[in-house]
Amino acid sequence: MRAAAAKKLAQDPEPDAAEALVKAASDKNLAVRAAALEAIALRGDPSVVPKISAALDDKDVVRFTAAACVAHLSGQPGKPGSSNAAKP
Repeated sequence: MRAAAAKKLAQDPEPDAAEALVKAASDKNLAVRAAALEAIALRGDPSVVPKISAALDDKDVVRFTAAACVAHLSGQPGKPGSSNAAKP
């Protein structure tokens, strides 16, 4: 149920949704952690990368999902207001 909720939050543009996903990325259930990381990648906001870096030391499936998430987000231009925002 929490994994499905995490996937649904990928489509919610609110900042609170991003924070909920970051929190879910450290859930006790590895399926929830992996689903949260997938949702974070889908949101495309590279500003959350520092907040999910601990997942790179998690169990295999979560670690691989975290690595894919970070790689995906590293190729994204920064969101307005983030430190990674492209300069005009």
